[in-house]
Amino acid sequence: MKKNEKFNKLKEQSKEMTVLFVEDEQEVSDAITDILENIFKTVLTAPNGQIGLETKLKNDDIDIIITDIAMPVKNGLDMIRDIRKLDEDISILIISAYNNPEYFMEMIKHGVDGYLLKPLEYQQLINTLQKATHKIALKKQNNQYKYNLELKVQEKTAQLKKRYYIDELTGLKNRYALLRDIKNFDANKLMLIDINKFSALNEVYGSNAGDDILKIISDKLSEILMDGCSLYRVSADQFVFLSYNNHKRSTCYEFIDTITDTLSGSNIFLTLDEEKIEINLSATISIAKDIDNNYLLECADTALHYAKNTNQPYVIYTKELEAKLNHQKRFNAIKLVKKALEDDMLVPFFQPIVKKEEVVYECLVRIIDRNNQVISPYIFIEEIKNTPYYTQLTKVMIEKSFIFFSDKSNSFSINLSFEDISNIHLIDYIKNMLDEYKLHNSLILEILESESINNFNLVKGFINDMKSLGVRIAIDDFGSGYSNFSYLLELEPDYIKIDGSIIKNIAVDDKSYTIAKTIVNFSKELGIRTIGEFICDEDILKKAEELNIDGKQGYFLGEPKATI
Repeated sequence: MKKNEKFNKLKEQSKEMTVLFVEDEQEVSDAITDILENIFKTVLTAPNGQIGLETKLKNDDIDIIITDIAMPVKNGLDMIRDIRKLDEDISILIISAYNNPEYFMEMIKHGVDGYLLKPLEYQQLINTLQKATHKIALKKQNNQYKYNLELKVQEKTAQLKKRYYIDELTGLKNRYALLRDIKNFDANKLMLIDINKFSALNEVYGSNAGDDILKIISDKLSEILMDGCSLYRVSADQFVFLSYNNHKRSTCYEFIDTITDTLSGSNIFLTLDEEKIEINLSATISIAKDIDNNYLLECADTALHYAKNTNQPYVIYTKELEAKLNHQKRFNAIKLVKKALEDDMLVPFFQPIVKKEEVVYECLVRIIDRNNQVISPYIFIEEIKNTPYYTQLTKVMIEKSFIFFSDKSNSFSINLSFEDISNIHLIDYIKNMLDEYKLHNSLILEILESESINNFNLVKGFINDMKSLGVRIAIDDFGSGYSNFSYLLELEPDYIKIDGSIIKNIAVDDKSYTIAKTIVNFSKELGIRTIGEFICDEDILKKAEELNIDGKQGYFLGEPKATI
């Protein structure tokens, strides 16, 4: 590069930069300052290291410091030591007549970017400044890119959340909005309304007619909404009133009567084949109140289950009711798993994840009883989590999966919950299995994205530890709850699995398609590969391919089996 070209390039990349020049010899200071003023936007000067340090303290926007070594009051090296305590990254150049190895070692120790000997050669100064400012310009460009990316992440996360909290059919807030509001606001009562025999209406009159009925129900319930309440549609045929006011007990009973009268007394007609058909509606209602608001929905669901089983129009949750239902359920699950461990009935099933370059298999736990019946983990897994059987089951699953893939070239994935990651003995067990079977490069650990993750540093440390061993990391069910993209920036997983609740609707629901597209685009920008769960038909597969999702998983591509 010609001298003029190099100088012009230097001026271009330094035109917005500020330089601090520290020199005690006035003649040298004046000469070099004249050169610097033709290059930098702002040139600050100081006659010694002490004033140089004070100038840096007053000016956060200094990009580069050029300093002499031997100066009165405070020399250049002492100034650099103090500045490095404040700013580890600022670029520093030294101009000095000293050519001493001790100085060089000290400069290396404190990260000096260049050293120029006096008497100073003009072209040497330009060359050194060009290198230093190029490095600064690249750093600024990278920081600006990171800042812009973070802004885009925040913007897209906000858009995703906004879309994710509204039920598209009725326009009401949905289940995710309910969980958010319960957490963020001081809600003290929750009323869960289940439309009786709604699935039968869908079967007889069709899903379109069912959608029309739900819209009418939504409008009717909105009309009777009390002050201090919000209305949500939380599933196909269930609605929730969430109360923020301290309504009296008698008011709740009156409101139940109002809901019952509104639904049963509504004249709802469907027109089928030009014939008007009247629809009669009724509901089962449950109430959860005066308990920890984190458990309002769970307790209301328990009370609703009891009301339906006992044919009662409404039930108010009590701890005695919860104990009665949960004790039996938990006891049955523990008994089942204990028997499965004793009789070796735990079997890993393998579901394919299809990628262009390979097929990966997710390992899923099943129990096969003596009648050869396959029992899903949904029956027992949550009920045993706080028992020793949970860790025993997890270890058996890990061992059997490692043995199965020990003589195969396929990669495989194992699911871990936050409870698993928190269990140091289980993590040591995984490491021992890796050492024994040498499957570091074959193993993928899927971490469930969940609000139960309350120690982010622990999860991040676990991920870094596993990745250092060659194990790949996937975030499972991304988009299922409180998802936000900064989560990905922090954890840096190899894959994210887009939740099935989004993927299953991408062929029929524009909102789900947009959410999936947003997740895919940002994941690719961050260098993270995506996997779509719940690929259950050809239409969903085509949309997943259209979105350029890297891996696909679902019953349409392969159901879980005991062999591959």
